[in-house]
Amino acid sequence: MFRYFHLVLFFICTVQTTNGLSIQPKVVNGTDATDGKYPYAVSVRYFGYHECGGSIIGDRWILTAAHCIYSSLVSNATVLYGTVHLQNGESPESYTAKVIQLIQHDRYTALAPSYENDIGLIKLKEPLQFNDRVQPVNLAESVSPTPAGESGVLVGWGYEIDNGSVPEILQQVELMIYSDVACFEAHHGEAQIHVHLCAGYPEGGKGQCTGDSGGPLTVNGTQYGIVSWSVKPCAVAGYPGVYSKVSTYRQWIYNKTGI
Repeated sequence: MFRYFHLVLFFICTVQTTNGLSIQPKVVNGTDATDGKYPYAVSVRYFGYHECGGSIIGDRWILTAAHCIYSSLVSNATVLYGTVHLQNGESPESYTAKVIQLIQHDRYTALAPSYENDIGLIKLKEPLQFNDRVQPVNLAESVSPTPAGESGVLVGWGYEIDNGSVPEILQQVELMIYSDVACFEAHHGEAQIHVHLCAGYPEGGKGQCTGDSGGPLTVNGTQYGIVSWSVKPCAVAGYPGVYSKVSTYRQWIYNKTGI
């Protein structure tokens, strides 16, 4: 039986080996990204371990999912940026930013299956220095319609399969953006079209999994979605991944960040 689930991976579960053998899974059916191809992609970390994905939207601001926000752990939160190499459990000084504030949407509904308002922000202690490998992503505007039928790109360090592990290299996968109606129908009304959009393939086999939460879904370089929830098994046929719709929260983002 399918069950709805958030795609979060807590730090105490980030094990990189099985029976002593290293395994390298990834976004379901993704491929390795190269440094600089997605300069906005970051790893949100607690105690040095990957928890969620996120995107750079300003020199001191990261966009992620609300369920990736643990306000009580702000002093143990960091953001890995400017590299495709996860370096899980390590905190390379040149690629790690300290966090000063964690903001969860005040109307986030942490209840299955809808998880409405699943959006959060991370404020960094010091501004990032932009270069070829560190850049903010463009955000969909409030009036932007869902780009139904277009090809989107999801990037993240999530599992390739259920009960897998995080990969070392950032993964990329192309997904089809569903129309609002198709998204609503695929999830039998549990995906709410005013706050959600869907991406995947009817036949399944590609998409998000555990560890991809908070990561960006872009279309032609503009972020339209934030990984929120899906059903198990990951990328199952008929059940596209569900994303928080950036256009719905554009004003909220501006009110909190000025961006």
